[in-house]
Amino acid sequence: MDRVGVLVRAAALLHEGASPEMAPEVTAKAKDEAHRLAGLLGSFGFHEGSAIAAEIEELLSQAPGGYEWIDRLGSKVIALNTYMGAR
Repeated sequence: MDRVGVLVRAAALLHEGASPEMAPEVTAKAKDEAHRLAGLLGSFGFHEGSAIAAEIEELLSQAPGGYEWIDRLGSKVIALNTYMGAR
């Protein structure tokens, strides 16, 4: 699964009702992939995508759960997926 796909899967699981505590391996993997994407995108000059990935990493580091947090995470993942699709 590609890096963005891991983020999409994690956001979908959380949106479907899994809490970060219920799916720690999923959120940990997504956080790692967001970190890698932030670095890779920044290295190649894709600063907007790098910033979005860094925001996703930060959200996953906080991992408070709750509808507002999950919606924000989902919005950032959609933004990154759209950004990557435009490249």
